[in-house]
Amino acid sequence: RDRAARIVGAIANVGEADAGAALEASGGAVKPAVLIACGAGGLDEAERRLDVAGQNLRAALDALACKSN
Repeated sequence: RDRAARIVGAIANVGEADAGAALEASGGAVKPAVLIACGAGGLDEAERRLDVAGQNLRAALDALACKSN
């Protein structure tokens, strides 16, 4: 869980607390958590964005206009 929070935080450019909250909201799934941390409205929106992007996180982040690392 700590490692996942560090990964989410590094990609989404957020602190560990925000990354942990995003992971909690995503049920522990890293890709949706990154999108949630970047501003997706919640798990449903994050999963929809991933589906539209063919599960490609980079494409989903670009569509969300998230300034990730």
